[in-house]
Amino acid sequence: MEQIQKRLVIAYWVMVIIPLAFAVLMDAELIETGLLAGSTDGQLEFVCQMVAVAITLAMIPLALKFFKFKAVAGKVEEQYLRLSLCRMAMLELPLMLNLAGYYLFVNSSFFHLGIIVLVAFVFVYPSKNRCLYETEQKEEEGQA
Repeated sequence: MEQIQKRLVIAYWVMVIIPLAFAVLMDAELIETGLLAGSTDGQLEFVCQMVAVAITLAMIPLALKFFKFKAVAGKVEEQYLRLSLCRMAMLELPLMLNLAGYYLFVNSSFFHLGIIVLVAFVFVYPSKNRCLYETEQKEEEGQA
């Protein structure tokens, strides 16, 4: 279990650092920003913003409650690594989508959604106690 937890911690920090690195590159203007800012009549921006809000609102509770679903709760320790990575990817998707939206449209609502996703990342940090609790809980439910 300790080796799985170490892999998950590395994956966690990679998933947090990569979007932050892209943000630094774009703020330093090494990558062009604002490519779609003010494009056409704003319909594209509105649609992208609504899609980003919908995906963010769907993925955060889904990721936070991922191990409570019956389909996932019956899984054993061997699949914990894969399932935990899937949970972190559920947060990475809206984070990258909002990051792209912010820098393509230069719209602060994408930025705020990205901050909300980063806050949600705090609640899926793969600490040793969390790993043990989630695998023991699954094993107890499977035996009951």
